[in-house]
Order: sequence, then structure tokens, then C-alpha cells
Amino acid sequence: PRKILAEEAPVSEAAHRAIVVGYGPIGRAVTRLLLERGIEPTVVELNVATFHELRRSGIRAVYGDANQRE
Repeated sequence: PRKILAEEAPVSEAAHRAIVVGYGPIGRAVTRLLLERGIEPTVVELNVATFHELRRSGIRAVYGDANQRE
């Protein structure tokens, strides 16, 4: 699959933002807590199916491996 770069992800005017690495059980909980507090999360996710699920649900997501600099 083609990589989606951060620059291609939708941008919002949120006052506060956070990066969440991974959308496993902890990442899901952190994302939910951030959203409840008005903080826009951007999730870095390696699983392409999860990445697409996030994008469909309106959560800003970047497909990639957070362990890799690129």
C-alpha cells in the first residue's frame, strides 16, 4: 500500500494536539481521553487496516512505523 504522509492527513484548527504511537488497547484509551478533553490526537499506526479504520472514523492518522526515522 502507498504510504500516507503526515502532510496529506487532514488538518484542523485544534488548540491542542498530541501524537499517539500505536492504536492498541493503550493507544485507544489515550486517544479517547485526549478527545474527551478537546485535544486532537494524531495516531501513528503500522497496521494498514487500523490506519484506514481511524481515517474513516475521522481520527487523524499517519501510516508508518514510529521506530523508523523516515
